Amino acid sequence: MPIPVSRPCIVSLRGLGVTLTGAAGAVEVLRGIDLDLAPGETVSVVGPSGAGKTTLLMIIGGLERPSAGRVTVAGHDLRALDEDALARFRGRHVGIVFQSFHLIPTMTALENVAAPRELAGEPDAFERAREELAAVGLDHRLGHYPGELSGGEQQRVAIARALVNRPDLLLADEPTGNLDAATGDQVIDHLFARSRDKGATLVLITHEARLAGLCGRTIRIADGRIEAWETKPPEPAMDTSGGPAAPVEAQQAVSPAPAQGSPDHHTTSPPVEAQRAVSPAPAQDSPDHHTTSPAVPAGSGIHPRTSRTAGPR
Repeated sequence: MPIPVSRPCIVSLRGLGVTLTGAAGAVEVLRGIDLDLAPGETVSVVGPSGAGKTTLLMIIGGLERPSAGRVTVAGHDLRALDEDALARFRGRHVGIVFQSFHLIPTMTALENVAAPRELAGEPDAFERAREELAAVGLDHRLGHYPGELSGGEQQRVAIARALVNRPDLLLADEPTGNLDAATGDQVIDHLFARSRDKGATLVLITHEARLAGLCGRTIRIADGRIEAWETKPPEPAMDTSGGPAAPVEAQQAVSPAPAQGSPDHHTTSPPVEAQRAVSPAPAQDSPDHHTTSPAVPAGSGIHPRTSRTAGPR
């Protein structure tokens, strides 16, 4: 039974399966995933390392192909699209924040962020890129190359790039993993504000229960399957003095789903708008920490992971 929503779907997965083969044999990374996501939802995906969370995100974003099942995103059957069509689809509908940044090292921050709109032929590419970089606090770093930026600054550039085309769907893999607490607040606010103001669906992977709790729905994956899901009513915003938000009661349904017609059978998930209040993880970023990332042009048909061996993520 698919996880239900009470509105039209922007993402619909049916019978999704991913099997990887390697020297040790075949590994089922995802098995029988049925999932619907509604426009404007905020959804966190949690679970142990190796459960298949990142693979699920990449399938939804059209960066990897399933072995079985149907994937429909923004009205497009992704299995029917070739690589060029998938690149155009991502450019129009999807913004992705990778855990490892994937900035182009020979391009400045401004050029990296402008690249998706340039590839789409939009004349305002650099104007929009400046706006998005300013929104993540990097308007003073426009001319710097990735190698001249700290890890946290590179992640903020990646987030600005994901937002520059104002996508319908934002996918984020540990988006605050390399950010200090203050910068992480800005990033989370930016992501949630875009989801709310533009009606975009936000899907983020996280290992932090605190961050997952900011989303309207939490999906728990284990051993390649959806093990449970949880929805909650809207939370009141935290007092600006730092006081805790009021507790909420969550409803949880555990897979396999109850039989149709039983008292425990869930048929709808109410729309939810998450409120942000808690700072992300402690700082891992410092001005002296510089990293570089592989060249993956945003909106191109190039996959950030072109070599796959058996083993889920």
